[in-house]
Order: sequence, then C-alpha cells, then structure tokens
Amino acid sequence: MSAQKEGLCLEVNNMDEGSPNYASCMKRAKSFESMCRSRVGKDMPDMIGNKEDFRKYGMKMMDCIVPPK
Repeated sequence: MSAQKEGLCLEVNNMDEGSPNYASCMKRAKSFESMCRSRVGKDMPDMIGNKEDFRKYGMKMMDCIVPPK
C-alpha cells in the first residue's frame, strides 16, 4: 500500500514531493491506514468475486487513507 499512498498524495498535491502538503499527506496516510483497513474491511466479504467489488472496496480504501480534495 505504500506506493499507492505515495501516488495518491502526489496526485492530491499536484505532483510536488517538495510540498509541505505532500509530507503532511504521507504522515496522515500512514496513521490512517490501520483505521481504514478496519473500517472498510468490516463491510467487505471474505472473498471478492468480481472486478466491480474489487474496485469498489479499493476505492473506498484509497479515499479513506488519502481523502480527495
């Protein structure tokens, strides 16, 4: 998930790793990951059987870890 966090934080901060917002985003994403995993995981089935559900839960997880602006 680390590479995804970096990519999401870069996207949210207009691709600027030097931005203070990027550093803040990465710190927040790291601290939110466990909570988001619990929050999204409680609604997720044990086995995801199709691409739509995989995408839905993946998007929920990403939006929880790095909320869109």
